[in-house]
Amino acid sequence: MLAARGLDAGGACLRKRRAPFLSRSKCSSTPPTIRASGQASQPLALVINAAKDKDVRGITEALDELHFERIFVAPVSSSRIHDPQEFVAHSVWTPDRVETSAELLSAFDGALDAVSRGGMVLVMGSIYLLGELIVALGCDDALQSIFSGGDVDEV
Repeated sequence: MLAARGLDAGGACLRKRRAPFLSRSKCSSTPPTIRASGQASQPLALVINAAKDKDVRGITEALDELHFERIFVAPVSSSRIHDPQEFVAHSVWTPDRVETSAELLSAFDGALDAVSRGGMVLVMGSIYLLGELIVALGCDDALQSIFSGGDVDEV
């Protein structure tokens, strides 16, 4: 979601976290594709969590076809969102395939490290997760722009 939305907040906040593939200039190009086999055209890592009322089993079953290099379940401060261990327990993934993180930025940094410069990090599952990550990265202006219906390039 981050790459697709071009969240860069003026060019600095994501690049300083070693994510040049998330920069605005790169996001205007065609995003990586997922082949019919579920194999990505480049390495993928996932940062995920979801609300307690969501079908975690169904979500993770659908995502399982994408062959992620690494999967991170990140904590979110909202009481509506699963604890990372609880999310894994409701998923189709075995605990050895998933890394639960104590901090959201640790999960994001781990995902970036897992795919290096040639890959893509997919952040999904909850708007709370995405919002907290944008704020933690210091991209508050991009978050405001998204929710006001503005163009991220205006930030």
